[in-house]
Amino acid sequence: DNEQVPPQISAIEAEPSGPMAPANSQLMEISKNKTPLKQNAMISEAFKAYQAGQFESAEKLYQNALQDDPDNRDIYLGLAASAINRGDRESAYKHYLKLLDLDPDDALALSSLISLSNNSDPVKDESIIKTLINKEGNLPYLYFALGNIYAKQLRWPDAQEAFFNAYRLDSTNPDYVLNLAISLDNIGQYTTALDFY
Repeated sequence: DNEQVPPQISAIEAEPSGPMAPANSQLMEISKNKTPLKQNAMISEAFKAYQAGQFESAEKLYQNALQDDPDNRDIYLGLAASAINRGDRESAYKHYLKLLDLDPDDALALSSLISLSNNSDPVKDESIIKTLINKEGNLPYLYFALGNIYAKQLRWPDAQEAFFNAYRLDSTNPDYVLNLAISLDNIGQYTTALDFY
């Protein structure tokens, strides 16, 4: 995430300089914009704090970055994740709502809102997630959200299938692995569950 932002190239009007220069010639001016580099560095620092489990520090860093870029999706995702890890579901909910305000089709924000909702309608939520899967394709977090909906209803075979699809698409996410193991346990596949634990 420390990738360099390419120089911005902008055309500027220039006076012809000498007999060979055509009328209305354009010169290219190359300048480096330091704001994106600074912004990327702040977001990167916030993410490192998040990965280190320093959620309050991460949140402060994301808030600082937000002042310079109030519509940055990565910042809102970081703020929501930090809030969840601090146990502040209400703030996380607000950050996901802001993401939907920026992009009503943001599947990650919508599935995260559904996962956060305690008083949701499981039939409606299942329908929304399945529609998103059909529209967005195979995204692991959508299957994970679907698995959680099934697990809340104790529909363990369905949950196991959804968690397996999330794991199949991203085997590095520990939440997907753990929930797959729990669902396997609940359908009596103890040996397979043990492998995932």
